[in-house]
Amino acid sequence: MVLVTKERFLFMKSFALLSFIFYACTQILLELTIVQPKEAAYYPLHDALYFLISIQFALQLVWLRKLFLSPRNPRPLSDFPDSWSPSTSAWNRLNPSELQPAEVIVESLQASYVLLYATCNVCFAYANVLWLRENFIFAQLFYIFNAVLNMTGVAFLLNNTGAHSLSRKNWLTHTLVKTSVALGILSSWRGWGTIDNRLHPSISELIETPVIFLLLAIASGPDPTLGLCLVYNFFALAYGPGISERWRNAFKYDIAIVGATVLIDFVAAKLRGITIIRDDTSKPLAVENPTITGEEKKQRLSAMLNMFV
Repeated sequence: MVLVTKERFLFMKSFALLSFIFYACTQILLELTIVQPKEAAYYPLHDALYFLISIQFALQLVWLRKLFLSPRNPRPLSDFPDSWSPSTSAWNRLNPSELQPAEVIVESLQASYVLLYATCNVCFAYANVLWLRENFIFAQLFYIFNAVLNMTGVAFLLNNTGAHSLSRKNWLTHTLVKTSVALGILSSWRGWGTIDNRLHPSISELIETPVIFLLLAIASGPDPTLGLCLVYNFFALAYGPGISERWRNAFKYDIAIVGATVLIDFVAAKLRGITIIRDDTSKPLAVENPTITGEEKKQRLSAMLNMFV
């Protein structure tokens, strides 16, 4: 938890809410007016894209409601656990006796992410505006920039060895960021499918595509959320209305490659005793448990294999 002034909190929630309204309005308008090209080599499955957009809307609304529109008021000292003392790190971050009426308690990850969240929404919304104006190339640049910004958040803010690693308290923000990455990438693929008239992928594209997304999936591991979202993107493209059979087969191979990598990374993390979702009292580190023996690793692997038998 962190303390923010009333003025800063007002700016944070206003910027976040306005950026969401801008994004939501342009996204809905785009989906109502966009026309699929008749001979696109590849194009995402409409229902799959609409489902991902709906998930994003729902996550953002819940995120705004829970974390910004209902702030917790300062509480008296008696409401805090007896285990808190001036010698603990929790007390150093939040000293209840020093709370003033003008200050608001905000969860630390949301306070750190809100500026990036709003900026990504604005970038995505502006990309939609450019698309509506048929300025496709610049729209693509903003879709990609949006995905890169969100990946920056995954790498530097949500990494598994940092203070904001995945926990039961901040899972909503992790899911929001990673599905935002997926939607930005899928929107970019839709754009390239519209303006790219080549029916056959080049050899370099067949190699680079799975390698790039493998790196993204591994970088966000061992949490499989982003990797599964990338697999979902490839599914939407492989079974979309595109007319190129070679592109369709390439996306199916990408599903197998990225999906297998995500599964292996997840199983390896379990076998090594790496904490993927920590509870609120454990250390904010996804580290290997040195107490796990080789025999225990074999037992875990056997138990996981039995789940599929």
